[in-house]
Amino acid sequence: MGELCNIGPKEIQKRLLVGLFGLGFSAILLVAFVFASEPNAAYGLLFIFLFLGSLGVAQARFCT
Repeated sequence: MGELCNIGPKEIQKRLLVGLFGLGFSAILLVAFVFASEPNAAYGLLFIFLFLGSLGVAQARFCT
């Protein structure tokens, strides 16, 4: 069975870029939080960027 893709190459590239940016920004934010000794509640902010980053990469990978 062939792979169906409902987005074009430009949209795949855009979603991959947004996903990688989100993952990279969350890594930078994690390092900053660790060195700044932020409270545990601040780590909830990381969830947003990790979620958006992984969602973008997954959408680009699976053409959704």
